[in-house]
Amino acid sequence: MTRPAFGLSHTLFNYECDVVLWDSNHVALNKFITNFFQESEGKQDIVLSEYDSSFSGLSIPDILKRLENELNIEQYEILP
Repeated sequence: MTRPAFGLSHTLFNYECDVVLWDSNHVALNKFITNFFQESEGKQDIVLSEYDSSFSGLSIPDILKRLENELNIEQYEILP
């Protein structure tokens, strides 16, 4: 992130973005997310990219597990 979403600057350009990571080996999830992004009204603003683990040596599941551990997700209750 390079700029706060609610900054005091009058610059119209916001450098922030949302990122979605998912394991494409999970067939149902991959199909759902791919369809969602293809059918989205703002699809011209969506960038889909393949992840290349050769740069970091970490797979998507490894990255998600690290993020989960860093956020200490176990302390939160999963809502129905």
